[in-house]
Amino acid sequence: MVAFFRNTSLRNANLKSAALNGANLDYADLQGANLNGADFGGASLVGAKLQGASVLGQRLDMANWQGCIYDKKTIWPGMFDPEEAGCTL
Repeated sequence: MVAFFRNTSLRNANLKSAALNGANLDYADLQGANLNGADFGGASLVGAKLQGASVLGQRLDMANWQGCIYDKKTIWPGMFDPEEAGCTL
């Protein structure tokens, strides 16, 4: 079963190690969320709000990040380039 969180507020949610593979998180509010260790394989996060979130998840390169919004407080893995993935600072 695929999780469907489109337009959902998950602000400050603890999604540590969550199985988000294939999930629809388009336009979700993930500001301040803990996404450390989450599996993003095949997930769609189009337009998601990631300000202040910790996105140290797995398989980030296999997700759709187009139009995601992040800020300087958003934590990404060192080898991941959010702008190259389609995110906006």
